[in-house]
Amino acid sequence: MKKILVVVALLLGAVHVCHAGTYYANSCSYADVNDCINGSGVNTCHAGSPSGSQGTHKAVNGDTINIPAGSCTWSSTLAISGVCIDLLGSGTPNSGAGTTGAGTINTTLLDDVSGNPMIEVEKVPQSGCGTFSQYMRISTLEIEPDNSSIALYSPITVAGTCTSSGCPYLRIDNIEFAWGSNTHTTWLTRTDNIWGVYDHNTTNGASPGNALGMPHYSAWEGIGSNGDESWASPTTFGTPEAMYFENNSLGGGLGTTEDCDEPTPGGNAGGCRAAIRFNSYPSLNGSIGYFHGTDTTQRTRGGYQMEIYGNTATCTNSSQGCSQAIMDFRSGTGFIFGNIVDADSGSWLGSLVDVDTQRRYRDISTEWGECNGATPYDTNDGGTDPTGTFTGITGATTLIDSAVDWTTNEWVDPGSPYELSDVTQGGSAMNALPMEIASNTVDTATPYNIEGWSWDSGDSFQLLHPSVCVDQPGRTLSIYYSGTTPSPVSPADETLTPIYEWDDTGTKPNQGNFGSTTQSLIANRDWYTDNSNGASKAQTSPTSPFNGSGGVGFGTLANRPTACTAGVGYFATDEGNWNQSGNGFGQGEMYICTATNTWTEEYEPYTYPHPLDGGDSTSDGSHPAPPTNLVATPVPVG
Repeated sequence: MKKILVVVALLLGAVHVCHAGTYYANSCSYADVNDCINGSGVNTCHAGSPSGSQGTHKAVNGDTINIPAGSCTWSSTLAISGVCIDLLGSGTPNSGAGTTGAGTINTTLLDDVSGNPMIEVEKVPQSGCGTFSQYMRISTLEIEPDNSSIALYSPITVAGTCTSSGCPYLRIDNIEFAWGSNTHTTWLTRTDNIWGVYDHNTTNGASPGNALGMPHYSAWEGIGSNGDESWASPTTFGTPEAMYFENNSLGGGLGTTEDCDEPTPGGNAGGCRAAIRFNSYPSLNGSIGYFHGTDTTQRTRGGYQMEIYGNTATCTNSSQGCSQAIMDFRSGTGFIFGNIVDADSGSWLGSLVDVDTQRRYRDISTEWGECNGATPYDTNDGGTDPTGTFTGITGATTLIDSAVDWTTNEWVDPGSPYELSDVTQGGSAMNALPMEIASNTVDTATPYNIEGWSWDSGDSFQLLHPSVCVDQPGRTLSIYYSGTTPSPVSPADETLTPIYEWDDTGTKPNQGNFGSTTQSLIANRDWYTDNSNGASKAQTSPTSPFNGSGGVGFGTLANRPTACTAGVGYFATDEGNWNQSGNGFGQGEMYICTATNTWTEEYEPYTYPHPLDGGDSTSDGSHPAPPTNLVATPVPVG
């Protein structure tokens, strides 16, 4: 329960008590709200009730700060540091599984803080904010740009402090982002080093490219930065140790629910862990989830783990469709299932899930280098691979070397493709980028993924053989790196942890359930799917349609195949008891074939609704009422 700090002093016979309490700002203005949190000195904070005695107040752990109804423009950042409080607007919030999107909201904040957050929370303490009954909360607000031309930063950012005992908790709920038709910011919120839930939020008119959140874990367990410790730690699927997004209504062309890209003020970036479930996307523009990888984010590590299930979405993008409608993995692993994704007339779905290792073919100048067979952080073959000279005509895209005598497709290795580099070009020239070999003849080699590639006559080339790129999709449990230049300078040595996808229905995707722009990620090793292509493929017997030899199956436990090949998965829909909502989605537990004909239970989703969203009767996330029958006088803290 909320901690109460009691200071007892005897002064002229009066007892003064200093404890967490409920406070009301005089108005929704920045100055009045700041007075209730940071003791700004304007003496407008009401104690106990909207008509309570006025004064100035400095917030302590457990305080509830209420912002009254009204519409106010904020031109300065509300800074909250080192405390765990409730910041609540006026209205009737939604909670639990029965509703989606924000409730009734009477407090509107107009963001006029150019280049900085409107609400910036830092140093949320694990010791004061690490239980389901004591957590940071921001709720019941409508937030919109003050004008159509201002370039805004993320309006809400929250950074916590994790320790070996865990991370603090956060609930962001019943926020309506009325974002208009212009792109004011790419990310509506950012978080770092904090667990919890985004629930019952609404986006209206969000521009393409906006993301609701970015749940970074730059210093997992309070160790290091850049997500290094998150990547060096086990996955936490099916536990509260991630950021959950549930019961949100995300319309207006929202690009994605979450990203894993730029840092959070007061924190950093990297190692994202998230679960996206039971949300509505009436006008999906991109994908439900997205993980930037350990690539364009420079030193920062990419997203680590993702769960996406039970969501409903309609793609309305008529110009580009939804090329990766559910999830785009440029790093990390996850479980994707039970989503319904349709495309409006004039739109389409590319694939449901995309997997990509962009360091194999993009011009990405980072501390990690290109995955070309020579970078020390990747796992490389290390053999002596051929070099030679291009003898064709300048401008050609296919390598020609009349001096070699290769075996047909000698340099083709699906899952670990050979990389072809132009040594002469060097530097950052497009020709110098590594390109995967798609095929070769006795004296030619054809690249797989060409981005402006061409040869100059007389260029020298080299073929190298990277096996596994650092943090590529389907891998976890890296060695621990530190420093601006990752140290130690050695391969990440990561564990194969495949991505599993099943029972996603709706419009048939043009490219099948999985798509990729690289040959380095392959089915039944890096990822497993039921190949549903928009139609349900529930199990009807122990051998059909899934027989255990490859992919993923789902159905009753009795219909799980007896025989299985190591790595395949089966989701038993009549097992588990995590879904407490009565929403008709059902239950389920995931079994992985860990050895030939050996099934092992590996995954069960976390309790739904999330305890902070009104779930779990033993710890429902509700805040206890203030203590009663105290004869005391509140004294401002600080």
